[in-house]
Amino acid sequence: MKLINILTFVASFLLPSLFFQSIVADTNNRMLKYGITPDSYPPYLFNKQDQLDNYEGIITDTLKIIASQLGYEVKTVLLPQNRLKRQLYSGKIDVLPFAIEWIDQRDKVEYSDTIMRVKDVVWSLKSAPVKYSKPEDLFGKNVVTHIGYHYPTLQPYFDSQQIIKKETNTNLNVLKLITKKRTSTGIVAQLTGQWLALQNNWTADLYFSEQEVNGFDYRFLFGKKWKSLIPKFNKQLNKIKTNGTLTTIINKYTQQKKVANFTF
Repeated sequence: MKLINILTFVASFLLPSLFFQSIVADTNNRMLKYGITPDSYPPYLFNKQDQLDNYEGIITDTLKIIASQLGYEVKTVLLPQNRLKRQLYSGKIDVLPFAIEWIDQRDKVEYSDTIMRVKDVVWSLKSAPVKYSKPEDLFGKNVVTHIGYHYPTLQPYFDSQQIIKKETNTNLNVLKLITKKRTSTGIVAQLTGQWLALQNNWTADLYFSEQEVNGFDYRFLFGKKWKSLIPKFNKQLNKIKTNGTLTTIINKYTQQKKVANFTF
């Protein structure tokens, strides 16, 4: 009888502790560690107030909405790109906003359906629009790009000098050079250009091509342990793409009534 009392006494202390540990474990299992780089890429990813938990943008908003719908919280992890990839492979972080083409070890990741297509387009002045549909439309022109950015469809013509490539250090400077008439054309992602034009009151001055120069499909890349989550995640992603939620998020950052010729 005394042994039963002792066991009951011990259990009265152990059970609450085990229960608390199970709650903590479950909480950790419902947390998605979201890896992003310190570099801003508005309106897709950026930080307006230099605070770790204040990152926002189209991609971040999309992840947080879907995670919430599935019962998860999102915790931001800020690291350089190569470290993010290594930590995704090893399982130290859970999800990255990425393109499949940027991953060198695809067997170590799972990936969502496409969130949206990022279109690199040709920008010019509305008063002298450059109607781009093929590389030949840029022959003989100076085209300003962000330094370090690559455009495979145009590279042969850059190499042959049929198109003169000039580089500057930000997308903002690309558009600024156009508005100041120091170049006739530049290449910036469509929504990035729309966001920058809005911030700088250039919307009435700038024109962008409907045809993309290059582009990529933004997706969420997950560690292998999240394989079973992907079908549920994709279901919610496709739901917000079809019910107008994603369009509302995009319009929040570009203040457009509609997104012209945009591909989800």
